[in-house]
Amino acid sequence: MICVILCGGASSRMGTKKEYLQFGNTTLANYQANRLREYFSSLCFSSKLAIDNDSEIPSILDSSDIYAPIFGLSKVLETINCDVFVLPIDTPFFVSFDKIIESYMCSKKPTFAKSQHNNETKLHPLIGIYTKDSILKIKLQIQLKNYKLMSLLELIGSKFVEIDDKECQNLNYTEDYIQALDTIEKV
Repeated sequence: MICVILCGGASSRMGTKKEYLQFGNTTLANYQANRLREYFSSLCFSSKLAIDNDSEIPSILDSSDIYAPIFGLSKVLETINCDVFVLPIDTPFFVSFDKIIESYMCSKKPTFAKSQHNNETKLHPLIGIYTKDSILKIKLQIQLKNYKLMSLLELIGSKFVEIDDKECQNLNYTEDYIQALDTIEKV
């Protein structure tokens, strides 16, 4: 299965492009690419601009001037034309790929992570598998100017797999990044 690393955000909360943050002895883009190789046969980035990386992993470029993941997903599914696993660049500790893939293999339906945080269920529309036939519903939502992925999850008949919330944590703010650096230093 192909894994698409999503890097198309504006990084406004972080204040700098996340893919180029120093992470261990490399950039976050290289860190993600290196660790995801053991899980997936093929990798690519989805972004507004090509992502520099040591592995020369290609970037699928989203040319929309709107910063919303739905545009990147649309371009990815149009370009690749197969089911894809998506993971945001800023989710460096997610490892339960097999859980999501196994659930997906049983039904071939779009399948995503969900987690519990402070007794609330959180759905993660950027951690999981979009099927190639999701493209029609994605294009419809774009046409209707409804860029919310939570609306899309229902439209495409999504399934969800319970994942530990710690794996689904992302690096939105400097504090999150500093905490993540502490975590990888301890590993």
